[in-house]
Amino acid sequence: MLFDGDNSTFKSIHKIANEEYQSKLKESVSTEDEFKKSVYDYYYIDKIINDDAESYDKFTSHIALLYLFENKRIEDSLKQLLELCKNDYRFDIDKDDPIKEVNFKNLLNILTKNKKDLDTHFSNFDLNSSFLSRLCKFTETLLNEDDLNSIVEYYTYLKHKTEANFIKSYHNALGGYLLPELTESIYNLTYLRTLSVSDLVISINNDLNLIETSLSEIRVNIVSKLDELKSILEESQSLSSYPEKLSKAIKGISIIKSIIDNSPKASTLLVINSIIKHFNKVVNDSEIFFETTRKIFDDISEQKSIVDTIQDEIDALYNDPLTERLLIFESKKRNDNYLWKKKLFVTT
Repeated sequence: MLFDGDNSTFKSIHKIANEEYQSKLKESVSTEDEFKKSVYDYYYIDKIINDDAESYDKFTSHIALLYLFENKRIEDSLKQLLELCKNDYRFDIDKDDPIKEVNFKNLLNILTKNKKDLDTHFSNFDLNSSFLSRLCKFTETLLNEDDLNSIVEYYTYLKHKTEANFIKSYHNALGGYLLPELTESIYNLTYLRTLSVSDLVISINNDLNLIETSLSEIRVNIVSKLDELKSILEESQSLSSYPEKLSKAIKGISIIKSIIDNSPKASTLLVINSIIKHFNKVVNDSEIFFETTRKIFDDISEQKSIVDTIQDEIDALYNDPLTERLLIFESKKRNDNYLWKKKLFVTT
């Protein structure tokens, strides 16, 4: 009788436990029918993160939802920054480093493309509403993650969390088989908000100031060395667009500073921090570019010195009136920096 039949002790215990479980869920959030209806009100979110014409990666979609849940609509400054990332920076995605795994093109599209549903989100979504505030409090009670010591740990969490996690099972138990991303994203946001925003701002500002100083200094050095190279080669056109690229990076830093000055939320800092880590590579690449340019200039300067020595000997011949007449009779004059203008480099 313990295990057999509809009235078995085991089934009775299971039934009582399940009823208590459902009662607690109802008490914490809402009834099953209410939950279904409430979730359906936000089903437009599915259209924002799923586009037949696009292929949005899950990791970037998670970050986009965190941003939309906290900010409701993309700020103009962040839009401008993401457009720079998409059109000018074109950062490489590094799947081995979660901080650099954000696809900024996808992020910009998710936050801007589906205007109709994004407008609906802006009008309807409110974390302080009766339903969502209860769902937020419910996820707080469920929070079962290691303490976050840095924002780096959060990227790792977001990358490696399984799709079939326990939050999805709670979402289903509440009655919301549609749009599990709603409860999952609120849970993710709850976890993100355990980080101190003020500490994040200080850390990001420190990194940003170091990068800005480094980029500004290396840009000056690159411009100077390119000018020297242009002069020695007697070129009229600019030899490289690299300084303009660095100027755009510095412009991005300026935009980031304006965002930070306007009390950004944690999800905004999550996006910004990823961009800043890419800027570290820009600094490293710029230093490599400068060293390569410097080496090219030094090599060419050495070549010019050799050519100038030969040219001096030729010029000396032209300085003798008799020799000059003989040389002109044989061919046109080859003085006045003739060899260098003909790009007659010396090979060794």
